[in-house]
Amino acid sequence: HTFEIIFIHDRGIIIDINPAFERRTGYTREEIIGKDALELFIIPEYKNVILNAMQNEVTLPYEVVVQLKDGSLMNVEIESRKIIVEGREARITGIRDISLQKKTELALKESEERYKRLSDITLDAIFIHKQGIVIDANQSLANMLGYNLDEIIGQNIIQMAVLPEYTQSVIDALKNEQTTPYEIQVRRKNGTLLFVELEARMVDYHGEWLRVTIARDISLRKETEKKLQENEQELDSFFSQSQDGFFIMRMDEAVDWSGRNDKEDLMEKIGDSLKLVKMNQAMKIQLGLGMINMTGKSLRSIFPWNEFIKTLMNTLFNAGTVSFETSEFRHGKSTIWIEGNYLALLDTNGFIRGCCGVRRDITERKLADEAIRIHNEELRKTNQELDNFVYRVSHDLKAPISSAKGLVNIARLETTRENIWQCLALIETSMNKLDTFIMDILDYSRNTRMAVEPALITFDELIDEVAGNTKYIQEARKVSISKNIINESEFYSDKRRLVFILNNIISNAIRFSDNLKAESYLKIDIQINASTAILSFEDNGIGIHPEHLNRVFEMFYRASESRAGSGLGLYIVKEAVEKLSGAVSVKSQPGK
Repeated sequence: HTFEIIFIHDRGIIIDINPAFERRTGYTREEIIGKDALELFIIPEYKNVILNAMQNEVTLPYEVVVQLKDGSLMNVEIESRKIIVEGREARITGIRDISLQKKTELALKESEERYKRLSDITLDAIFIHKQGIVIDANQSLANMLGYNLDEIIGQNIIQMAVLPEYTQSVIDALKNEQTTPYEIQVRRKNGTLLFVELEARMVDYHGEWLRVTIARDISLRKETEKKLQENEQELDSFFSQSQDGFFIMRMDEAVDWSGRNDKEDLMEKIGDSLKLVKMNQAMKIQLGLGMINMTGKSLRSIFPWNEFIKTLMNTLFNAGTVSFETSEFRHGKSTIWIEGNYLALLDTNGFIRGCCGVRRDITERKLADEAIRIHNEELRKTNQELDNFVYRVSHDLKAPISSAKGLVNIARLETTRENIWQCLALIETSMNKLDTFIMDILDYSRNTRMAVEPALITFDELIDEVAGNTKYIQEARKVSISKNIINESEFYSDKRRLVFILNNIISNAIRFSDNLKAESYLKIDIQINASTAILSFEDNGIGIHPEHLNRVFEMFYRASESRAGSGLGLYIVKEAVEKLSGAVSVKSQPGK
C-alpha cells in the first residue's frame, strides 16, 4: 500500500486496481474495471506519450497530467512494465501524485526553473558491459551519445566515446571495481562534448559476473533508478530507490481485533509482537538509524511507544487504513515532519496479520510553508509601517516648514527689530523640530539597514557619553542622573544601537520630567551576567496614562502632547532592542 496508484491493464483496458486508485481518482472499482484508462482519465495531449512508452518492456518514470472523476487535474509521474496475468500478457502501471511537490516549489519561487529542468531532462543512461564491451544498454545511452542502439551493442564504449585524457581513469575504475561516482568527458557522435558522472557496480547477469554502469549528465543532476533484471527485483528496487520511507511489519499469529473489549491490553501485546519484515533505506534515514539492521525488531522498539503511536495503530486496526501528518524526533539528529499512509494486512479470516506503510519526509515543505508565512507577515508589517511612515513623515516635515514660511511672511510685515527677532526665534524653533525629526528618521533608517557589529561595551562610559549629549536640553539641568552597574561578565553588543537606545530613553526622561516636583531624577540600574544584560530606567516624570502603555512603542505614537517629540523615539528603541535579540517593556502611572 503506497502513495502511488497501481493498476493492471491490457492495452489500456483496466483489469485490476489497488485501493489507492479509488481513493485518489474518485472512481469506484465497479466504475473503472473493464474501462479504457486512456479514454477515461488521461488528458488527450498525453495519450501518445503513454502509447509510445507502452511499447517498451519497462518504462522509466515520466510525467503526464490526468483528470480525476471530479474534473480536477493532477500532475503525476508514471512508470510501468509488462507482466503475465493468468497466462496472458498485461502491464502493471504505477502513478505517483507530484502535484503537491510542484505547488510547494512554485510557492518558493523555484518551481519554474526546477520543473523546467525536470521536463527537459533526459533519463540516465544504463548499460551492461564486459571490460568496456557493451552487452546491453537502454535507449537513454543511445540518446545521450547520439547513436542508434545497434551501433553501440557489442562495441567498446571506452574507445567509442571517452576522451583520451579520461581513458586511464575509466580503466582504473574497471580494474579496481570502483563503486564511488567519478566524472569524465565523452564525445557524442556529432562531435560535441558532454560531461557525465559515472557510477557502477558488479552484477550477476544471466549467470555471468558483469558490470552495470549509470552515466548521468551532471549538468542536470537527475538521478535514475538502476535497470532491473527480474520482476521481483524490479519491485524491490523500486522501493529501495524510493525517496519515501517504506516498511512491512507482521505478527507470527494473526489477531482478531474487531469486537474486542480488551483493545488497550491487546495493543500493548501488539507493540511487542508486531515485528519488522522489511524497511527501505529512506525509512532508515527518516528514523536516523543509518545502516543498523532493524529486521525482526518490534513496533515498540522502532517507534516511540507513546499515545500518538497507540492512537494511530488503534485507528489503523479499526479502519484498515490511516493517513496522518506528524513531527518526529530523528534519532541523534533533529525533528522532522512526516506524512504517512499505513495499511493493515489481513489474513483470509479478516484478522490483523500485520501492517505496511509509506512515509514521506515533508520537512522542507513545512519549512517552506513557515518561511512563506513569516515572509508574508513581515511584508504585511512592512507595508503597514511604510504607509504610516510616508503619511506621518510628509505631515511632520511639512508642519515646521509651513510654520517657518508663515513666520517669514509675518517678519516681512514687521517694522521693529524686536518683533523680527521674535519671528526669527520662532523660525529657529521650527527648524530645530525639523532637525530633530530628520535625525530620528536617520536613526530609524540606520537601525533597519545596519548589520549587528558586536563590540565590548563599557556601560559606565557609554552612559556618561550619552548623558553629556543631553546637556543642552532645557530640562536637563533639573534632572539628576544616577547609575548602578553590576558587571559579573564582559558584555558584547552593537554600540551604535545601544547609543540609539540610551539616547532616546535618557532624553525622554529629561523631556518628560515633572516641573512641579522639587527634584527630578533618572536612576539607571544595569545587571550583567554571562548570559543576560538587564537595563532598568526609573524616573519620577509626568508618567504615562494606562491607556497609552500598550501603544508607546508604535511608530509615530505620542502619549503626551505637552512636550515636543517625533513619536519615533520609543519605536526605534524597540526595533533596536529586537535587532539585538532582546525585549523591552514599560510600567508607569500618571504623575509617577
